[in-house]
Amino acid sequence: MSNNGFTGPIRDFFGSFQKLDFADFANNRFSGFLPSSMFDIPTIRIIYFSNNKFVGEIPSNYGKSPFLRDLYLYSNQLTGNV
Repeated sequence: MSNNGFTGPIRDFFGSFQKLDFADFANNRFSGFLPSSMFDIPTIRIIYFSNNKFVGEIPSNYGKSPFLRDLYLYSNQLTGNV
């Protein structure tokens, strides 16, 4: 989904995705909060959320993803601690 000029929030509906390995939402104009259900996917390894307009904090469950190794968040308007 990267580099498409998409706008608006991303719905938090990733709970049913049980085999997703890689997600790329970078270089759009997505806004709102990061979808916390993305970090509940047991197989997710790589997530690109960079270069958007996300706000708020990183969801607290990001650290519970057993295989997550790359999380790109730069160039957003995120706040809070990592």
